[in-house]
Amino acid sequence: MLKPTTTLTKWLGIAFVILSIFRLTPIVNLNGKLLFCFSIAAFFLILSDFIAFLIDTVNDKKKLKSSRPLYSIHSIFLGGAALAIVLLPHLLANVSTKTINAWSDSVTLAGLGIAITLIGLKFERVNKSIFDTEFKETNHEESSKI
Repeated sequence: MLKPTTTLTKWLGIAFVILSIFRLTPIVNLNGKLLFCFSIAAFFLILSDFIAFLIDTVNDKKKLKSSRPLYSIHSIFLGGAALAIVLLPHLLANVSTKTINAWSDSVTLAGLGIAITLIGLKFERVNKSIFDTEFKETNHEESSKI
């Protein structure tokens, strides 16, 4: 379904892990504005993952004929992540460090909250799917005994 974006997000994730390792050395020095832009990008990626979760939920339940609006929102969030990394650092040149730090903290906490909630929702879906499968198998076995 969303396979081309998964390759991109995997490589972005690997790049950020490598960047975090280099940050521990004198090779890379990141300022607060750039880190804020990375936080915004991460926030958009988390939102796109949440939309992908909703798309899967809609497709599983077949409640809607088409989830095109959700696909569009998903693409917008991915585009927002790219813009946050490439364009936003240049637009924040005149914003104070104090303001950037407050925004960065807020975005980071909101993203963490959504990520944790999404983990819970995905875990709940998997457990419900396992329970439903076991329940159907048990009922099928009991009905075939009768």
